[in-house]
Amino acid sequence: MLLIGEIAKLVGVTPRTVRHYHRIGLLAEPERTPGGYRSYGMSALSRLLQIRRFTALGMGLGEVTDALAGAGAGRPAPPVR
Repeated sequence: MLLIGEIAKLVGVTPRTVRHYHRIGLLAEPERTPGGYRSYGMSALSRLLQIRRFTALGMGLGEVTDALAGAGAGRPAPPVR
């Protein structure tokens, strides 16, 4: 399990960015440790890497949301233009 600073560093974003993704619904809130810290697993890491890849390709967060929703429903992600 990773804490927010650790997962943010691995992905190449800031903890503030990770919290923003929570607020806009792009990333689900993880479980918390008994001390109240967010605890991220491999599925969150994978999701953040996908988000990062799409944004690096120039997609806006709304487009990323749509792409991930489509891919998560058993359909392939739409092509990147």
